[in-house]
Amino acid sequence: MKILYLIEELGGGGKERRLVELLKGLSENRDYEVFLVLTKRTNKYPEINQLPINIHSLNGYSNFALIRQYFLILKKIKPNVIHTWSFKTSFYIALLKPLFTFKFIAGFIGDTFGFSKIKSLVGKQFIFKRADSVVSNSQLGLDAYHVPKTKGVVIYNGFDFNRISKSKISQLEGIGIKTPLKIVMLANVTKYKNYRLFIDIAEYFVKHRNDITFISIGEILPEFKSLVAPYINNNHSQIKFLGFRQDVSDLIKDCQIGLLCTYTEGISNSIIELMANGVPVVTNDLKGGTREVISNDIDGIICNDNKMVNSLQELIKDENLRETYSKNASCKIASDFTLTKMVFNYIKIYN
Repeated sequence: MKILYLIEELGGGGKERRLVELLKGLSENRDYEVFLVLTKRTNKYPEINQLPINIHSLNGYSNFALIRQYFLILKKIKPNVIHTWSFKTSFYIALLKPLFTFKFIAGFIGDTFGFSKIKSLVGKQFIFKRADSVVSNSQLGLDAYHVPKTKGVVIYNGFDFNRISKSKISQLEGIGIKTPLKIVMLANVTKYKNYRLFIDIAEYFVKHRNDITFISIGEILPEFKSLVAPYINNNHSQIKFLGFRQDVSDLIKDCQIGLLCTYTEGISNSIIELMANGVPVVTNDLKGGTREVISNDIDGIICNDNKMVNSLQELIKDENLRETYSKNASCKIASDFTLTKMVFNYIKIYN
């Protein structure tokens, strides 16, 4: 079976990580010939270059020219299944579908925002009608976008436990972070994350304690550089913005608590990665899909913005509670959010 994946680029976001993990898992199955088409050359996951997949880059084409390029690629490859990972690629494939016989999986739903007014008509009346399946990584995502029940499928993110660091060396100490407690937010600095809240919480704690460091790991978008400027390049002794890192697993293994200040999530890769590493998470994602991962007050905490400080204080003070949450969190991911389970569920759809 030939499967073609379409995405703009492989940046450092959640959907890109999901796709990379799927490609890694699927590459072990010889029943599938895998093709990946990128609109841009950005690739923050160089490991895919070692996979037995065919990668095409269409860098430099305008939107209209992309349709023609996609047409030529489809005509040449003749895929059995096309799996799109963005709204734009879903729209283009919906346009071309009547000309071909492939099955179309629209997989652009990874949040719970729902459609904007501009995209709503195209999504509901065009993409959903021509797609054979619409995949989201949360049930709330399907609900928010009003996906037809006959086509909507939930496939949770999968974590590869081989990614957990085996190193006994503290990478954080190696970069000068030596406080006993380390609280990490694993997320890009974008408009979808409430980093203003993260900074306010961090500033509150470091005024009262010198045994905690707050750490951000994730790409810093240009428009947010002024916000984080006081905390980069070791400008602050207890609040650190490290930017995009390839050694995430080595860094988070030495953290005691995860923090996610956000506006809404589908299923957060960062929460899953932290929990898999035994790092319990405190988050304000009351409206998103986080409740499909975290069992509140069992393996993490979901609370209002104004209760996040108290929730963190509870975990900071009670080491036994942290240890209980830590064990429960890693067990939850090992049971329900494995890479094997995610790949298996996608293969079911492809077949």
